Amino acid sequence: MLGFLKKILLILIKIIAVPGIAVFCVWAAFQIVGGEIILAYEGPGIAEWLRRVYLGFDFGQAGDWAASGQAVAPYIWQAVANTGTVTLLAVLLLTISSLVWTYQAWRYPYSRMTKSGSVIMRFFSSWPILIGAIFMAVLSRGQVFASVFLAALVLAICDNNLNDFLDNLYEEIKSVLKSDYAIAVMGQGRSFIKNLGPELAWKILSFIATRLPVLVSGIIILELYFNINGIYKFLKMFYEARDLNAILGITFVVSLLMTSWNSLFTLIHAAIDPRQR
Repeated sequence: MLGFLKKILLILIKIIAVPGIAVFCVWAAFQIVGGEIILAYEGPGIAEWLRRVYLGFDFGQAGDWAASGQAVAPYIWQAVANTGTVTLLAVLLLTISSLVWTYQAWRYPYSRMTKSGSVIMRFFSSWPILIGAIFMAVLSRGQVFASVFLAALVLAICDNNLNDFLDNLYEEIKSVLKSDYAIAVMGQGRSFIKNLGPELAWKILSFIATRLPVLVSGIIILELYFNINGIYKFLKMFYEARDLNAILGITFVVSLLMTSWNSLFTLIHAAIDPRQR
């Protein structure tokens, strides 16, 4: 029990410290480089900035890119919400496709449908198809379908840095399906979902938790072509407007959310698995 409480304390320290460290690194980098962004900045020093954010989640006021005196926070949360929506849709699409084809390959290894499906998925994960998907995005810019669901679909099956995500997720699912317990379940005709569902769910959730930043990083391509007002598009806008305060704000929020997400699953794992305490 003492070990579990110690882990909780360490996680809380991590959640509190990491966003502050990330913001300080960005602040220091701009200070070293200098330039127009530093000259245009009229906000408090980094220590005072962090004090305001930690005590009251006060990110201050926006610069020239928004109406005078308008708060930064609503723009930050809008960016995170839009990016998060596309990311979660992509996670859902990736997970469903991985489950379907891994199960098909395990249950019916010699099925033509399974083999052709795997070939099609790999084909659609290639760079030529990504280019075609981006072209399609340009043509359909501004539509609801193009800005949300289609973006998630392209991210899930076409973004090159997510091919590894998909392949590794396959392996995680296969490790469960190839276990002696899974073979016994199928051999005895017991319920697949009831007996293997919980273990599969945990494998998938923990996998997503540790690799979520990879998915978020892939959205930069999609936000530009699908006209999504997400994290990267807002950061670009903040940078062009020379608004360091807004850049620091979105850095803090994204770091906080990512750290909290990973820490949450570390805590759940420790709670249900004594070996992790």
